[in-house]
Amino acid sequence: MASTTLDQVWVQTSPTRTARPLSCSGALLPLPLPPPQVLAMPPSLYCVIREGNKADKFPQKSLWEFRITGIDEVAGYLRDSVRRDMVWDGTSFFVDTEKRAVILRPEVRRDEQPADACRRAFSDLCLKNRGRFNNCFDKWLSKPADRREFHPIHVTEPAWQDLSIPLPARGIFGIITVGVHLNMYSVREVDGRELVDRIWVSHRARGENVCYSGMIDQVVAGGMDPTDRVDDLLAPGVTLKREAEEEAGLILDLGTKNMTSSCCCGQRKTIGTVEDAPAIAFYDCKGREAGRGNEGHLEPGVRFVYDLKLKDPTFQPRSHERGIERFEALTVDEVKRWLRERRWKPNCGLVMLDFLVRKNLITEADEERFGDIATELRRSLPFKFSQEGFPFLAPWE
Repeated sequence: MASTTLDQVWVQTSPTRTARPLSCSGALLPLPLPPPQVLAMPPSLYCVIREGNKADKFPQKSLWEFRITGIDEVAGYLRDSVRRDMVWDGTSFFVDTEKRAVILRPEVRRDEQPADACRRAFSDLCLKNRGRFNNCFDKWLSKPADRREFHPIHVTEPAWQDLSIPLPARGIFGIITVGVHLNMYSVREVDGRELVDRIWVSHRARGENVCYSGMIDQVVAGGMDPTDRVDDLLAPGVTLKREAEEEAGLILDLGTKNMTSSCCCGQRKTIGTVEDAPAIAFYDCKGREAGRGNEGHLEPGVRFVYDLKLKDPTFQPRSHERGIERFEALTVDEVKRWLRERRWKPNCGLVMLDFLVRKNLITEADEERFGDIATELRRSLPFKFSQEGFPFLAPWE
């Protein structure tokens, strides 16, 4: 969603040259002093908040709850256009117009678990709606059954932790997404103080059918799988360990929080220690940059955030995944400029903005909407899963 503030040009103009008047004697009269030049503040970084929360244009009362029989909490929210255009007849889904809810009543077969029945019901629904919603289900349906990707449905009830939904249906049903992001940065000393020097970012791969093609991301970021657990509780640290190795070839020791990387000689070298940061929350409605098949999909999201200060500022991470074009170290000013230019993937931009706030790289003195930014990075979401403190997650001690 375009921002009028974002499109402002921040310039300093020169005074127009004028002819100097003459006195009666023919002498040049002194010119009046020009008014002092005042530089406007750069465009507000609040544009990042707006870009990551485009679902704000849909009031909560306009959405339809998605519920699953046997679970006493809302699992997702659907736009009214989805409720209207979806083919529900002949499926396991019931539309309750009085309660404005779509309810999945899975038919559990003999020797079948409820989660398996839900997966089957979702798959049947996708098949009935082939060719609808920008053909978002078609590519998924064209794959062999064992290669079709599913996304976890995050609820708090212990007996339902293995629920999942077809990946292209996740945003259709407005399922909450949960992931981890790692900010990697180097510092320099100035007058005995440590200042953030460079921030490493990831350039996403480019392509016509690539989600968020060419946009900016954290070096390590990814979604939480239901199997990322410690003592039967969901564990973001396990997700971070897996994603760090897959995307950047980094190895995280969950006991010490030390992150290591392979040297050219094959030995491992500690590059820093991971630090916890507060989680952020957002509620987006995806735009065209997410890919045509995702456009208009709702994404309420929680992101668990971690920081990694590099012990050796000369260290350079290397991409280990095809979906990453390259890594690059940016200055703080470059990061801010690219945020204003909307070059960041929206939820990654929120994580980066949060880092700038926490490291005092933006303050009330240089950001007119600083208070709004600090508040809305951790907005309330209408899901039990996002309740304060996340008591059902494994602590990382």
